[in-house]
Amino acid sequence: MSIFYCVLRGNISAGDIWQCGFHAESDADVFQVATLVAGAVPALWQAKFPDETSVTGVRIAEINEATGDTVAVAEEAVTGVTYSTDGSMPAEVAMCVTIRPVTGLISGRMYLPPGINSQMTIQGNMNSTYQASVADALQTFFQDDLGSAPSPLRLGIYSRKNHNFVGATSIQLGNVYDSQRRRRNKLVESRLTRSVL
Repeated sequence: MSIFYCVLRGNISAGDIWQCGFHAESDADVFQVATLVAGAVPALWQAKFPDETSVTGVRIAEINEATGDTVAVAEEAVTGVTYSTDGSMPAEVAMCVTIRPVTGLISGRMYLPPGINSQMTIQGNMNSTYQASVADALQTFFQDDLGSAPSPLRLGIYSRKNHNFVGATSIQLGNVYDSQRRRRNKLVESRLTRSVL
């Protein structure tokens, strides 16, 4: 089995580039994995994200498990995605997906791009129906679309410190949004100063 770091990437309306990634293992080669992931993304995205948050491609890096070094890279464009027409949340907002392993206390995380603005509650949390919809789409993406392919891709966590891969048993999607300020570097912040002397 080979270890892969799979990165999804795209654009935010202000011109920022977002990306998020996950580790997986498969007996497929890096090009097959790129084709598989790129082909599964449209169903994951299906009306779950606003059109201002586009997904444009995937970048797959094959990793030497013993050293953590990248040994091969493949990129694939993502096409055929349908988006929600509702507005986007701010560029720095992210949905956090926690990846739970088979054994051990360590867990992995991936930060999806901004979601749909209208799916936020008055309290500022993710609407429960939207949360369930995104969580179900992620389960289908990892378990069915990637996990049941002819050369399945198995989600997990790769430790660069211990140089080992541990398979995942579950994912969690919280209803509290995270902030990724590095994603809004193209947005020039204007500050107003007021004297309080």
